[in-house]
Amino acid sequence: MAKHGKHGLAKHYPCYLANAPIDGASELAVVDKFTGERATRVGFADAALIRKAIVAAHKARGPMAELAAGCLDDPR
Repeated sequence: MAKHGKHGLAKHYPCYLANAPIDGASELAVVDKFTGERATRVGFADAALIRKAIVAAHKARGPMAELAAGCLDDPR
């Protein structure tokens, strides 16, 4: 993602669903509270996308339960 301006942020961050970026029509502006300027834009999850996320999370229950204890711990 291309960086821009004094904020050092990408111009846009997509919404993610099941570890995959989803580019949708809806976006939200993120405003720098000190300057009032738009810092970036982020993808917005509407009701349909939230339902898909719930289904994806439900499908991941089995595989997540089979992971070995501690395998997702931060290696630092």
